[in-house]
Order: sequence, then structure tokens, then C-alpha cells
Amino acid sequence: MLFPGFALESTVGVPVDAFTIDEDVILRTVVEAASDYDGWARISTIGRLLTKSCPDFGSRTYGYQKLSDLIAASPLFETTRRSLPNDFTEIFVRDKRREPEE
Repeated sequence: MLFPGFALESTVGVPVDAFTIDEDVILRTVVEAASDYDGWARISTIGRLLTKSCPDFGSRTYGYQKLSDLIAASPLFETTRRSLPNDFTEIFVRDKRREPEE
């Protein structure tokens, strides 16, 4: 489960406490597929891969407006914001199980 130990509420107030697919595995697989050598992946790339590999997956199902909000609330991942050229900021995500390269 994405959030063991408690149920989330969707945006329509229906408790979401049972998943039909293993979201942990899906999210971790997509983050790994999108990640660079340090394990960091752009949230935009994660979103595109999720749409392709699991079109029924949606952050709103779990009560979050955006994928970045869902990922940030999950204990599975760490996030950081990086400034990119042209004054653009991107959110990067990494699986917490991944050890940083030394």
C-alpha cells in the first residue's frame, strides 16, 4: 500500500483503503525506469510513464490533485526541487530504498 496504517479520502469523500493493483510496485517501477544514475527522476517523466503503463492510475483516486502531491505524501519516496535553465523549476523523485552514489 502507498500509505500503510490509514485510509485516505478521495476528493469525493469516499475512503480509499483497498487497492485493486499494487501501487507501490507500479510507482517504484516507474520511478526506477525514469531515473538517472543517482536514482533521481523528473516528476514529468514519471507522469508520462504512468499514463502509458497504467492509464487507470490517478492521484485523485487517493485524494490528491496532482501526482507530485501524492508522491510527496508517500513514505516511499524523497523529493527535491531543482532550478533548471530559463527559470524553470522541476520536481525530482527518488525511491528512499536507493542508496546515494558516493
